[in-house]
Amino acid sequence: MITVERGYVHEIEFQSIDRGDEPARDLARMRVNIDRSYRDGENEDGSAHYNHDRDFWINVEMWGVRTRSLRGIVNKGARILMTGRYDNSTWTDRESGEQRSRMIFVASQVAINPDSIESIAYRKKGGGDDIPEDDTGSGEAA
Repeated sequence: MITVERGYVHEIEFQSIDRGDEPARDLARMRVNIDRSYRDGENEDGSAHYNHDRDFWINVEMWGVRTRSLRGIVNKGARILMTGRYDNSTWTDRESGEQRSRMIFVASQVAINPDSIESIAYRKKGGGDDIPEDDTGSGEAA
């Protein structure tokens, strides 16, 4: 398993793939920038200067029921953490007859990077109302 800590979502698309007699499978496809920047000095104002020449783009797929939890949470610009594996596939192009290949990251888990969270709203299980601010959930009797 590989963990990617600094990914930035550029595009995300959700689909339900129907495979005939089998139940439909949920699919989330993302285009993600992997941030491999490094500090290489300072700007004129004294702030840190980061070099982004090692960043790269990767296509990401996530299959199954876990994709449902991404809807409405992971959007363009989201900073994410993901765990999964790289998959390289090759095929012959039908039109040109040329060999083609692609590298894809197949994610088993995707989460919002905590560094990018501005606020959190807790809700009761099942989509109920927000939990009151004075409810700390400590479990202590009043």
